[in-house]
Amino acid sequence: FLITPGVDLLERNKIPRVFATVLMYIIVLAGLFLLFSALAYSFIQQVFSFRDIVTRFFGALPDQFNYLDDFLVKRGIPQANIDDAISQIRGQLVGFAQAAAANVVNIAFIMTNAFIDILLILVLSFYFTLDGKNIRNNLKSIVPENHQKTVDVFEDALNRVVGNYIRGQLTLAAIIGVLAGVGCYFLGLSGYAIIIAFLAFLFETIPMVGPTLATIPAVLISLLLPNPFPRTFFIILYFVIVQLLESNVLGPRIVGHAVGLHPIAAILCLIIGVQLIGPFGALIATPIVAAAWVVIVSLYNSARGKTADQMLEHSKRKPLVIRPMKLRLAIRR
Repeated sequence: FLITPGVDLLERNKIPRVFATVLMYIIVLAGLFLLFSALAYSFIQQVFSFRDIVTRFFGALPDQFNYLDDFLVKRGIPQANIDDAISQIRGQLVGFAQAAAANVVNIAFIMTNAFIDILLILVLSFYFTLDGKNIRNNLKSIVPENHQKTVDVFEDALNRVVGNYIRGQLTLAAIIGVLAGVGCYFLGLSGYAIIIAFLAFLFETIPMVGPTLATIPAVLISLLLPNPFPRTFFIILYFVIVQLLESNVLGPRIVGHAVGLHPIAAILCLIIGVQLIGPFGALIATPIVAAAWVVIVSLYNSARGKTADQMLEHSKRKPLVIRPMKLRLAIRR
């Protein structure tokens, strides 16, 4: 869905499809490599800096415990109770550290499997991009000839809906990532802006709650740094504003427009999806409703007597769009 439009464009300019596919993959992979090269050094530096902060934080815990011990004793709390509580906390911290160390092997396996999955996806997507038309034509040949034009209508509209949804979601994720990184840079977390921006980009794949999830690492980093207040308060306030902007303006406008839904319809889709099946519902609600609308409009046009040729030509000229009814109020003077 991301590379096929470019391949089709090159093919229309008399470039063989196999060369067009290879060229598009080279361009995309080269762009990703350049982006990774530009950000990798800063990203790694920020990761090690965060590790040092966490190490210093836990290294300073004994002094914090001693200060807390003296404070509580002066308030009349028995020393035995304080020692028991501190022992329990230390035991939990040791258990957490041991569990984290034990999970290093699992994390390595997960990363290896993820790398293999990425390679398989790249190979499969290459072949689908290269031979997608042949696969489509072979599947369409199963359909009776008098219904093939109708299949073209559905296939063209559904491809447009799903492809535009993916591109719209990635665009929205990039915008939220930039907003998160820039905001943290100016709010006192300049040394960790790239990490937070990257996490915000990843979390934005979960609609509606992406900025909220991105708030967690930003707040934790701020709390671990010296003089956390009022910086942490401003960071929370900033991410609340980003969340409201994403949920009520950017998301419905970008993703909704991409799939042909009015922003109000897109918001309703997200709300209903979350109510029915949680965050996963928010992820799939918009494309499902848009695809269902394609089917409804096609059936409606068919019932009105439009031929498949007319519907296909209309769909190429103008996308299907759900818009709310306009209410006109008559004002008597």
